[in-house]
Amino acid sequence: EEEVLLVVPEDIPIHSLEHDPCWICIKANILPHQDASSILAHISAVLAEKSIPMFITSGKDAHYVLIRVDELITAKKALENSHCRFLKAQKTNLPETQENPVQS
Repeated sequence: EEEVLLVVPEDIPIHSLEHDPCWICIKANILPHQDASSILAHISAVLAEKSIPMFITSGKDAHYVLIRVDELITAKKALENSHCRFLKAQKTNLPETQENPVQS
């Protein structure tokens, strides 16, 4: 079967039979002099060690790691413990889950 996967901001409506809003994107800022494949391999190894499902994709100037929202806290701690730094976070409206209840 042919399949098309679209990763788009939540505010862009996509008419599809399948839709999964429970993923969040971490942008990997990799400097031009750094080896992107080694850094992405490190990130994926850290997440795999914690059994965190992920999807990694790259654009022209950026690399993105998508993980499930309910795995965000575990992933962030694991990556920070492996010497990855988080520079800033964009505020998002996370879907309500048992581990991340949305509070008003």
